[in-house]
Amino acid sequence: MKKVMLVRRTYGLKSRYERLRESGMIPGEEVALQLGVCVSTVHQLGRKGILKRHRYATNHRYLYEPPGNVRLEKGAGSRYGGRPPRLIIAQQLQQGAS
Repeated sequence: MKKVMLVRRTYGLKSRYERLRESGMIPGEEVALQLGVCVSTVHQLGRKGILKRHRYATNHRYLYEPPGNVRLEKGAGSRYGGRPPRLIIAQQLQQGAS
């Protein structure tokens, strides 16, 4: 790992974190604000594959693809599995007369 850091500094290369951020990935805190949930829920949704995430460090650090115009539909838990949570497209609110 130290050799990678040395090469990156020598040649002025960006870190994986910087490259992911430039490509539009966002931290879990921002995803949590967009979805109206806590950060631990975002991490759980990432582990389940509901949110797409990209690892940027060796100690389980991730950036997430922006969820876009969606809302989280909570799952219905039960003893035998139930229904998992999922993201659904948020409906546009129309105002005014048609």
